[in-house]
Amino acid sequence: MVGRWYQVGRYVERSPAQALNWYTKAAGLGSGDAPAYMGYMYLCGDGIPQDYEKARQAFEQGQELASGRAAHALSWLYDRGIGVPRDPERAKTLMQLATKYEFVSDDADLNCTAHLPNATSSTAGE
Repeated sequence: MVGRWYQVGRYVERSPAQALNWYTKAAGLGSGDAPAYMGYMYLCGDGIPQDYEKARQAFEQGQELASGRAAHALSWLYDRGIGVPRDPERAKTLMQLATKYEFVSDDADLNCTAHLPNATSSTAGE
């Protein structure tokens, strides 16, 4: 995914603006992971201003496009109440959806989140 190359600076010079441009194009063509990666950028302020609302919107768009990555990230937001009201039941439903989409994560995409408020799970171990 070209957007990811620009986001991390692989094969090309790192450019968050170009990453968002390519992710937007890919999302318009039906890629659910493209808005998920945009959501991570907004959530973490990765080269762009941090914006929880835009992160949530991007994750929702990706989830609607059947992205397990986006459903997982959206679940993470609801589990911790970051940018949304805390809702463990919604978090659980979204995590089940991510599993249905066969998404497996080591949370590497959420590495930036340790400094965020409420960054620890309230439902860990459930």
